[in-house]
Amino acid sequence: MSSICCIRDSSKIPNAAFFQSCYSAPFLAPIEKKELVEYLKDVVIYNEDNSYKEYSGQGVIFTLNMTDGTQTSIMAYNPFLVIDGNGYKTKYEPCEALNSYANRLLNEENANIILEEPPALAVISDNTSIDTLLGTFSWQKMNADGTATSFDADSAHPLDCEDLLVKFETAEQVAVLNFTEKPDRILSVQCWSDENLGNLDAESENVDIDGNGIMLKPGGHIYEIKAEWDADNGYGGIAYYSFYADYNQ
Repeated sequence: MSSICCIRDSSKIPNAAFFQSCYSAPFLAPIEKKELVEYLKDVVIYNEDNSYKEYSGQGVIFTLNMTDGTQTSIMAYNPFLVIDGNGYKTKYEPCEALNSYANRLLNEENANIILEEPPALAVISDNTSIDTLLGTFSWQKMNADGTATSFDADSAHPLDCEDLLVKFETAEQVAVLNFTEKPDRILSVQCWSDENLGNLDAESENVDIDGNGIMLKPGGHIYEIKAEWDADNGYGGIAYYSFYADYNQ
């Protein structure tokens, strides 16, 4: 049995078999060996070159589970092919075919999709999209063997993350929450004036929610979103996200 994984950060090659989109949401995707072999037979590699770690983009990892119990990871990351962490320059067309093959599997209607961690959240306002900062979360996901794994991650208070939050200025009051995988519910949205940065005892204010949109408050504020995913689809939990916005009419 083989499996695939698509990653955004090419310097981090996972040992497990996951398929992750460009938005950093991992997906479990077992595949048939015979179909994969046909693509691998066409691959051509040249000189060893580990400069792939300096690039940013979509990379597809194929994890091969051998009959002796060992694993080999092959990452298609044009113009590189990475074998067990060692990079090589490769012929463009066969490598691109591996990427296309992985994307076709992801788009199949019956694809088995499992989020390894909470999905990414972007906030859109004034025709501009900004990434949020993933904070504390509690997550559960099903493994390929049918067992479940649960884990918790703690994070600093949003008011203690000034160095990690990029101030976003907007003239539009509505901000749209764009998750890579939509949550089952938004549990709460709260904010603090940026005058309270560093003051972890400051009182928060509730923020109005309308569907997937929130109403920004005038001036600079740090916002925190709390979202929940039910575990019915093989993954789920609660996650917090924060961002820094300055709304001026």
